[in-house]
Amino acid sequence: MRFLRHPTVKQRFVLWGLLFGHIAWWQAVPVALAAPSEVASSLEHIRLIRQDGSIHPALLSLMRHYKLRHDGTPASINKALQNNFLRRPGQERWELNDTLGNHINRASVLQWLQQMALTTAIPPVAREVDYFLLFGALYSSAYKRLEDWRRQYNKGLIRCKQLVLLAGNRQLLPREIAAMRQQVGDSAFQRWRQRMGRAKTQLTEALLWEFLWEHCVSTSVQKKFIRGKNWLLINETGYHPLKHRPTTSSTLFAWHALYHPSPGRCHANVEKPFAVRMEKTLRTFLLEAHTPGGWTITWNSAAAAPELPLAVYCDCLARTFYQELQLQAVKKSRTRLLTIKVAPKQRLLFLGRSFFLPNLCYGAPIFCLNFLYGAPISLPADQPSFLIFP
Repeated sequence: MRFLRHPTVKQRFVLWGLLFGHIAWWQAVPVALAAPSEVASSLEHIRLIRQDGSIHPALLSLMRHYKLRHDGTPASINKALQNNFLRRPGQERWELNDTLGNHINRASVLQWLQQMALTTAIPPVAREVDYFLLFGALYSSAYKRLEDWRRQYNKGLIRCKQLVLLAGNRQLLPREIAAMRQQVGDSAFQRWRQRMGRAKTQLTEALLWEFLWEHCVSTSVQKKFIRGKNWLLINETGYHPLKHRPTTSSTLFAWHALYHPSPGRCHANVEKPFAVRMEKTLRTFLLEAHTPGGWTITWNSAAAAPELPLAVYCDCLARTFYQELQLQAVKKSRTRLLTIKVAPKQRLLFLGRSFFLPNLCYGAPIFCLNFLYGAPISLPADQPSFLIFP
């Protein structure tokens, strides 16, 4: 037993190899340094693809109604929706109109859409959040979203550490400019435009938020929000203004690039049917752009407008299904583990070879990782492994 009390250098390596190799043999895999793979959301239960992989029955009924061919798989259904419901490239949502057939069958289609939670309201409840996200839109929708936030704030239902107004340099439509002028009067509108230093053709979605904030929110509330501190206007400009416009994803990434928000509680108030797709887009963004631990999403929504064309619903449905597929793909990529399976014969070989110094290069790291982080530890499949087993 003398070598245990006063071991030589070689005997120390043998002892360390036995210890670390034996621990690594039993705890070998999976080896990881992983983050949580989910973002909690109040709308997580709204799914077109169920947890068991089946498709929502209402969606299948709607597709049968429109005679859309598919083989029942998500990929086939996505292709059918994209080919038949998605609006043409360059066409905007407000340019869509219903056909005669849509008018005749509107009641049946609306019933299926309701079963998919694309029409009914989500009432607000009292909560405190870190970020209240106001997504940019046309004048009418942007006005309603800001008014909804203002009512909740004045009633004490919502308290937020930061108010984030997401927008871009989409040029305002003539009807939006007319609505702005009608809201405050022609002379007041001209003074505001001159103060901004912009011609009519230079008014953008970001300036629309400036206008609404100035004319719809009381001065006492405005004083509680300091620009750049707890009042953030995101002007997404990273696109060609004549060919594209800001999207939900592009404005979220602009927010992240400018302010690097820490994980926290997000709340948004987009109306139906767009709320479902935008919530999935937000959840996908938080999973892709952040270590998602600590993120939660809550939502309140106004009911879908009664006069909304079915063509808009169908376009939104196609985009929602596509976004759900994207969300599933991101979640799978983050939760898939890099697992190295070691056969019994290989384990014995590994244990035998752990007597030698080279095996300490992977025996010791496994031991240290498990000691520091607990076992088993998980590694996302997109992260490289530094461990190579014999």
